[in-house]
Amino acid sequence: MLGFHPQVQLIPNISYVLQCLEITGNSESLTFSWAKDNHRLLPSNNLKIETSLTSSIVTFLKLQPQNSGNYECRVKNSQDESDFTSTQLLVKGWKLGVNVLANDVIL
Repeated sequence: MLGFHPQVQLIPNISYVLQCLEITGNSESLTFSWAKDNHRLLPSNNLKIETSLTSSIVTFLKLQPQNSGNYECRVKNSQDESDFTSTQLLVKGWKLGVNVLANDVIL
C-alpha cells in the first residue's frame, strides 16, 4: 500500500485530498475504511469519501481546525488480511505574508 506523509500541516479554508492506493496488484475483493483518531470516518457536508476497486479518497471541501487529527486508511482483502497507513493532519491559522494555494503542503 502506498503510504502517507507522517505529518501534513495546512491552513484553514482550502480543499485537501487524502488518497489511499493498494499497489500490490491484487485488487480482488478489497475493502477500504477510514478512521480519524481511532473513530470511523463518515462522509459529511464538508467531507466526501470515494472508493474504487484499488483506491479510496477522502476530500475535505473546506479544511477547518477541527479537521486536525490522525487519519488512517485500512485495506482488507477477501482472505481477511489487512494493511494500513496513517498520517497526522494539522490545520493551523493563517500566517501573515504567506500565500498558499489550495492543496499546497506547508512542511
